This record gives sequence, C-alpha cells and structure tokens, in this order.
Amino acid sequence: MILFQKRQFTAVKAVLFDMDGTLIDSMGAYYAIIQDVMDQLDMEITLSRELLFENLSRGESLSSVVFAPEMRHRDSIVRQFNSLALEAFREIFSRGDVALIDGVSTLLQELKRDGFLLAIVTSSRAEIVLPFLKAKEIHPHLSCIIGRFDTPRLKPFPDPLLKCTEILDVHPGEAIYVGDSIIDIQAGKAAGTGTVGVLTGTSDMDGLRAEAPDAILDSVEDLPTLL
Repeated sequence: MILFQKRQFTAVKAVLFDMDGTLIDSMGAYYAIIQDVMDQLDMEITLSRELLFENLSRGESLSSVVFAPEMRHRDSIVRQFNSLALEAFREIFSRGDVALIDGVSTLLQELKRDGFLLAIVTSSRAEIVLPFLKAKEIHPHLSCIIGRFDTPRLKPFPDPLLKCTEILDVHPGEAIYVGDSIIDIQAGKAAGTGTVGVLTGTSDMDGLRAEAPDAILDSVEDLPTLL
C-alpha cells in the first residue's frame, strides 16, 4: 500500500535497493547476534531493540551505539565484538538463515521483465551477502551490487549510489533508491535519485516522513504501484 506520495515517478530506468530491512527480513537475526556476542563478552545491551535500531538507522556505527565512549578498555572490547559479530554474520548468511521480505522474488522478476535495471546498494560486506543472494536466486536479476568497501564513504553520503548509477550508466535522476532507514533517504536525496521508504526495517512512518522522501510504502512488494 502507498502510505505517502508527493511526486509521480516518470522516466525511471533503474531501481536501487537497500538490502537489510528492505529486501531481507534481517533485523531480528541481527539483534539476536548482537545479544549472543554480548553474552560471550559477559556484557549486556543497555538499549532496547527499538532504540538500538533507531540509532543505527541514523547512521551511527554499531560499536558507538553499544559501547559508551568512556568505557574502560573500549578499543580492545570493540575489536573482540567486531570479530565475533562478523563471523556470526558470515554464518547466518552462508546458511541462508535470513528470509526474503514477502514478494521480493516476484517483484524483482517483474521489474527485470519490464526493463528496469536493478541493483543493491548496501552497507553490508559484499563478499558476505553475495553467496546469499545467489542462493536465494536474486543475483541473476541484479546488474550491480555496491557493498561496504566499494566507496570511501558510506551512506548517508551519496558516494555508493553515485558509483552504482555510474556503473549502470544512468543519470541519478533516472533512478530511485528504496530503503528502510533515515540514512537511505538522506543518501538518495544527496545523490539526486528518487527516494522511497519502506516500513519493514529500522525506521517508522514518522522517522521516514521527517526526511521528506518521494514516497513511503508498507513494503517493497508495493513498489509496482508507483512505477
């Protein structure tokens, strides 16, 4: 369902997607990993799941959200946390334990059939998610995947989206970026793409609407109603 729309999308050639919370239902799995890693470090998360993801949706790093700046031995603990979390992320993706958002496979097939160029622009590591995308049979529909280390700066900077549109050989104004978080909307606007928010991830309606996207949907499954 279209929950908000302030412009009509015309002359769209490419659709760029965020991944976590947009194409895949990963938030629950990620929070479980964070809890497990903190247990291994004999520590507790002081933020609720909602507050944790709200902070992450604004572009803060996981370590800055979880560990206070004044914590003793913080650098050492952060290194241990990052190492354990990375291995856990690798494992859940290699096992295919994360589910696609409902309707994603059909959506990508239909968009590709209709002539749209499709891509993923994510802050996750491309080498971790690529086998997962292949296993879920999403990869053949994609013309480009931009991951964490493919540009010097991450979202909300426009660099990852601009690199993607350059590879696709489309003007940013001929693309839309679909994402679940505040930084997705910020990155799309900075890059000059159309922006579409979805409510299946880290940000709620009020948070997304405050960033003035071009549209907000219940789910990425509703995207064809805009195009």
